[in-house]
Amino acid sequence: MRCFFCSTLLVAAAFTTLAGCAKQYPANFKVDSQPEGAHVIFQQGNNPWIYLGVTPLNSLEMIDEEVLESKDKISLKTMRCGYMDQVREWNNEQLKDELEDKGKIFWTPRLIKNIE
Repeated sequence: MRCFFCSTLLVAAAFTTLAGCAKQYPANFKVDSQPEGAHVIFQQGNNPWIYLGVTPLNSLEMIDEEVLESKDKISLKTMRCGYMDQVREWNNEQLKDELEDKGKIFWTPRLIKNIE
């Protein structure tokens, strides 16, 4: 009886957790900086930045449906020592349009030397 109760409780907790999860959509990001070798980070809305890798980069990321339906922005940032950081942002409509038109999000930032 105790085992049945624990199993039922565990299944109910798992169902509740899964039901509360936001739907996610895949987005392929292709980033080729000039010069190459920049670190790339990604942000959805006000969530923490996520490290994606080094350019040239081809990365598949999952975007929360909540972000796509809100006014939050999707941001990419490139960073390389001796160069100024570059940031690009998309609102939900821009991101959806580019994904539908090209199947990927393309960005080729031209890094500017930091002369300080």
